[in-house]
Formats: sequence, structure tokens, C-alpha cells
Amino acid sequence: MGNHEAALLQPHRAADFQIAPSMPPALDWCARQLAEADFAFLRTFLPLVEAPLGGQDTMLCFHGSPQANTDIILFPGKLVI
Repeated sequence: MGNHEAALLQPHRAADFQIAPSMPPALDWCARQLAEADFAFLRTFLPLVEAPLGGQDTMLCFHGSPQANTDIILFPGKLVI
């Protein structure tokens, strides 16, 4: 679940998901393009997904960071997207 998907599902909380002030019209447009089945699909998105890699190893998948989908992770001064 990324921050834009969360904002589509909860537009009244768009600011909480670090959506730029100019984005609500785009979110409104996107929402009008989606059917209820599309929203139901978005609701199935998880904040964290663990994928087994075999043996004792797993891969942790997330948008942002494991703590929040709005976190930005920097590695040695570089933005990683």
C-alpha cells in the first residue's frame, strides 16, 4: 500500500499521506475512473509483504519504509526511489 493508494481510499486524509496540495484534483479524477471492484482491489494491498526466499531467508517488501508508506529512505546522501 503506497501513499497514493491510501489517499485514494481515504481522500479526507490526503494530507496525512504527504500528498502535495496540488494533488487532490488528480486524486479526484483517478477516483472517478475506478469502479467499486477497483477500490476493493486496492483495499487488499498490505503495508508489508514478506516473501520467502528459501531456507531461513525472507524478503520484506514495503513502500516508503517498514514503519510508514510516507517515509523517504536515504542511502549515503542519495534519495532511493
